[in-house]
Amino acid sequence: MKRKLTYGGEDQELSDSDSRTPAIHYGNKLFEPIHFLRCHSKKNDPADVQTQVWQCAFEPDMNSPGHNTNLVATCGGNSVCLIDAVTGGVVKKFYSEQSSVLLFSLAWTTMHPGGGRRCNILAVGGSKCYLQLILPSKSCSLLSSTTFLNSIGFNKMKDHISCMGFHPSRRNVLFCGGSSGFIAALDIAQCHPWSDSPEPKLPQLLLSVFTHSEVFSLSFSKNANILLSGCNSGLFGWVMDEIKWEKNVQPHQRRLSSIEFELPEMTDEKLAEMDSDDNNLVDSVVCIPESTLVATKCALRGVIYIWDVKATLENSAISYKKSDFKGARLKISPVKYLRWSDTDDYFMAMGCSPDGNLLGCGDDEGGVWLYNLCSNVAEHKAKRAKKNDDDLLLKEPYQRLLWPSSLEDPEVQNARKVKRLEGHGGVIDQVSMCVTQSGSIHLAAVTSTNLVCIWRAFDDEGFQSRDESSD
Repeated sequence: MKRKLTYGGEDQELSDSDSRTPAIHYGNKLFEPIHFLRCHSKKNDPADVQTQVWQCAFEPDMNSPGHNTNLVATCGGNSVCLIDAVTGGVVKKFYSEQSSVLLFSLAWTTMHPGGGRRCNILAVGGSKCYLQLILPSKSCSLLSSTTFLNSIGFNKMKDHISCMGFHPSRRNVLFCGGSSGFIAALDIAQCHPWSDSPEPKLPQLLLSVFTHSEVFSLSFSKNANILLSGCNSGLFGWVMDEIKWEKNVQPHQRRLSSIEFELPEMTDEKLAEMDSDDNNLVDSVVCIPESTLVATKCALRGVIYIWDVKATLENSAISYKKSDFKGARLKISPVKYLRWSDTDDYFMAMGCSPDGNLLGCGDDEGGVWLYNLCSNVAEHKAKRAKKNDDDLLLKEPYQRLLWPSSLEDPEVQNARKVKRLEGHGGVIDQVSMCVTQSGSIHLAAVTSTNLVCIWRAFDDEGFQSRDESSD
């Protein structure tokens, strides 16, 4: 049988033990497609393949830190959907205040407003500096004024919030990256309705930094205490060792100098194929949980770099004390090179499992590339020391999820005004993974053709990953 599309106020810092995720062996895991939904359609048009769904993220499990629930949040067009990955049903749907506002980014956090209470908050950002904070359990939200963003360089009419993420320990600190090059850290602890404040308060600006180019991706390394940003002009970072998050410190007193991380040099042949403006474009960066490793994807290079940010900082001769640090350029030395698609398309964001052992990234043909990061990094370092040949380190994905050839899309096929998709679902804009307390594993991906795709993992004892067999 062919599958068919369905339509449809206190200190937030947590201890390391609160967020530890048990490691899972992915070597014998296979994924099967179970749900494909078109739930962000404009005017509920089931044949809408124009609306892009940009990001997805699984809800954290409040009662089991380091795990997820079955709910995945997705944003695209002017709406946010909460989808049950098991049933494939849209549980809740939220819309932007203005239909002209498009939503590009989202991030989850778990707040502790006091009295032993916990609640999950979903932050959503979009065009016109739009910021929305959603409390799904009460189906309510707070729409934020852009006045405080305008004061640090964001332009309401021109700029959009393209990426965001919460501090992994201080769960009330939200980082927002904008198309103008600004990154703002906001305190949402006293925002209504999850706080004890009698009146709703807007997010408070804690600090801001400027990258001089559009920001595409943000990720925070808890173990290295650094914020990393993938930008149009490269990869940048800000060490947070001396940041004082207390409320009586003014934003201008939290000044940081940026570190530019230099990417590995490319061959002359590869450079000849690229536009000079694209040489250093970093469209996705992910700090691997439970480690100091970082996955970095540069547009048009066909490779994902895995490198150690803490080792990079420690091996430099630069002091990062605020009193004498004036900025730096540091070269990264990858410990792994992961082969990825040779596509000339941009903006396909990576996702990582909560335990840090499985990395995924989509391509422009509806496929998802999966990499098993469990293999010994020290072994690859030794190989690199013996043989200075990057090609010998280039690792293939241990599994590729291809677009299901049997998937039917009757609404699109019957709509004369819509060009039929050519054998695949379009560009995979982002991949996200969840591990529930019961041990079930799901993978979600969102596409440029208005689709939310969900896969489920199952055990195959006879399966051995290509990555493991090649070590």
